Amino acid sequence: MTYIYDPELVAHVCHEANRAFQIVTGDESPSPRWEDAPAWQTSSMIKGVQFVLEDDDETTPEQIHESWYDTKIADGWVRGDVKDAEERTHPGLVPYDQLSDEERRKDDLFLAVVTALSDLVPQPDTLSPARKAPRGTTSAPPPIVKHGPSRRTTREDS
Repeated sequence: MTYIYDPELVAHVCHEANRAFQIVTGDESPSPRWEDAPAWQTSSMIKGVQFVLEDDDETTPEQIHESWYDTKIADGWVRGDVKDAEERTHPGLVPYDQLSDEERRKDDLFLAVVTALSDLVPQPDTLSPARKAPRGTTSAPPPIVKHGPSRRTTREDS
């Protein structure tokens, strides 16, 4: 099987892992499924994946949170008691050392998923120019999907 660099696919897995974590821990307002998530949420997840994949050093959960925090603040978000996209408030907009253990575990989970998948995803500098993301975009071209040997349908199959 051929794997290509596609941070959106990795972000999809991270999003669903985070969503499952929210459900298991009794979050009253878990994130929607990836397919139903608003663009700001999927974009944030993709940026987080790119941050980890493009970092030459060992990324820590604290660095992931700081990157997320800086992006949110730059986008006009502020700390609030509830996550509200319209008001741009989020309870997690605090320094890492002020996060609850549960919130820190989300960063641990995110890093674990990206790290587990990063061995399967070639880094951008190992790709041919045709497979790299176009300059100024956030993801690579659509993935190449290789299916097993083609199977022809016969009358007996119908």
